[in-house]
Amino acid sequence: MDYSNLLMVLGSLVLAAGATFIVWKRIKATKQGFAIEDELSKAQGFKAGYFAYLISVWVAVGCLWFNVFAENSGLTELTAGQVVGAVVLIPGMVFLALAIYMNYGKN
Repeated sequence: MDYSNLLMVLGSLVLAAGATFIVWKRIKATKQGFAIEDELSKAQGFKAGYFAYLISVWVAVGCLWFNVFAENSGLTELTAGQVVGAVVLIPGMVFLALAIYMNYGKN
């Protein structure tokens, strides 16, 4: 298996594990009779989404700059699959990490 494909699979597994954690915490809160989401957690989710959006823009720009640099210096350029994987997985992991930190990490 190629190194980049392995990173994409591992990134997908991290995203799945993080999403499972969030769902598990929400189910646990619901069973205990707590509200799933309040105004603060909703605002923190929007804030995490905003930062993930900014990261996605800069990841796309960084991939473009890397391909321009690689073309001029003889390095191997990123394929379209690698760029799409980076633009999807990196912001997804940033969003997940920030959402978990902001909503569950400060307790």
